[in-house]
Amino acid sequence: MESLSRRNALRLGLAALAAWAARPAMAGVVPTALQMPAAGMLTPFAMTLYRQLPAGVDTNTFFSPLSIVEAIGMLQAGARGQTAVEIGKAIGVSQDRLPDVIAKINDILLGKDRPYTISLANAVWAEKTFPVRDDYAQLVQTKYSATGQNCEFISQPEVERKRINDWVLKQTHDKIRDLLPVGLVDSMTRMVITNAIYFNAEWARQFEKAQTKQGDFKLDSGKSVMANLMNTEFTRLGYFEDDSLQAIDLAYKGDSASMLVLLPRKGTTIDLEKSLAANQIDSIASRLKPNSVMVTMPKFKLETEYDLNKALKAMGILAAFDENQADFSGISDASRAQKLYVSSVVHKAFVEVDEVRTEAAAATAITMRAMSMPMRPPIVFRADHPFLFIIRDRTSNEALFIGRVGNPVG
Repeated sequence: MESLSRRNALRLGLAALAAWAARPAMAGVVPTALQMPAAGMLTPFAMTLYRQLPAGVDTNTFFSPLSIVEAIGMLQAGARGQTAVEIGKAIGVSQDRLPDVIAKINDILLGKDRPYTISLANAVWAEKTFPVRDDYAQLVQTKYSATGQNCEFISQPEVERKRINDWVLKQTHDKIRDLLPVGLVDSMTRMVITNAIYFNAEWARQFEKAQTKQGDFKLDSGKSVMANLMNTEFTRLGYFEDDSLQAIDLAYKGDSASMLVLLPRKGTTIDLEKSLAANQIDSIASRLKPNSVMVTMPKFKLETEYDLNKALKAMGILAAFDENQADFSGISDASRAQKLYVSSVVHKAFVEVDEVRTEAAAATAITMRAMSMPMRPPIVFRADHPFLFIIRDRTSNEALFIGRVGNPVG
């Protein structure tokens, strides 16, 4: 049985999250150069993971790298030895630095008077009889604003699975349903680590609804589908082009967040993404210049789900998934028979884009088991074929969501 102090630590975490989650979405103070790097700290991880996700011709991709890193960060906080080293290398931020990086990003995103709506929530769900270290509970509560929840995984795994899913549903404003499928939580589950993120923002300049017309959207496979194409001329829109692509940066109200859209000039989106490195995205963003641009792009809604085990293993996180090699002794001092390893990492995401706004949400869960930019004629930016997009916070330069629209209607 866990000690009284550990039980209280978990309960105190829950009370702290209830107060934290009730706060309105707010904006932070613009950081100095010493506080936050010019490039997003998590961009390299995001692009590497993007390439590892299942991708086929005419398919859509959408995920939140921030959500995934928040969850993995809470996992990394309790890792030791080779397990911690592998996770740090995959994320690109060491174990000793990541909690402060995440805390800083979250402070910026959730600071005072944010011009867009964003919420982030983290929770650690532990079997009530499983001993959780006080220092681990304090770290995830302090740096990740995470709650601690006592669960009855041994006796009521299905009840607890539904409770976690209900929490995710509420935190994502009913956008992410059934994050944990039937069977993923069982009597051998000792801990589930979750993150939920929700984003809702109106365009700084909205598309003209009267100009939205049905038109052909050419798929990478050569086929075409009929899509609702939005059409509006934007003045002083951030724009960049080179031989391989065109890029625009559509700002949301308040100008502290935007959607960077990358449209391949030739080849397919898959060809484009293979050649894109994290520093190239940062370079494109820094070279945007204001131009008059006639923008055509589809309205779309994407819903995706991923089992990230294979992708994370391909990125070098191996020991964490091996019941004989995993070392999460920073989470618990439990006996060898109760030793933790990662059994699954699941992620679901949702995004809807129309003339007025973008709404997006995502959630990640990690289950752990006991061992077993002058005036001139407008440039034409016609996204009537697949494109990549990144929803990013301009203050922290972090990618909140990344996606590919392969088929806006399928």
